[in-house]
Amino acid sequence: GEDVRVLSGPLADYVGKVVVLGIRPEDVYEVDAPAEGRNLSAPVDVEVNVFELLGASAMIYGELEGSSISASVGADTEARPGATVQLKLDLDKLHLFDKETEQAIVH
Repeated sequence: GEDVRVLSGPLADYVGKVVVLGIRPEDVYEVDAPAEGRNLSAPVDVEVNVFELLGASAMIYGELEGSSISASVGADTEARPGATVQLKLDLDKLHLFDKETEQAIVH
């Protein structure tokens, strides 16, 4: 037989629809950051547009497959505008939003 997965609860209403994925900058990590029990994604390529040094940390703003993303990283990062860096997302900290209403989708 076919392998059919059924979604229940709030997510079931969004099958086949466009949703917005959100994540806070502090939940995005450089590939060499320690995982420390976090549920991190595979590395993703981010094209850096803006680098902002903030003392011991830095903010990088860039694009991930056409979408904007920001990350709070250590000041020693090698990320600079024009570079492509690999980042990992904490999968336990992802948030889904209804594109039309902008309301959070609880799951």
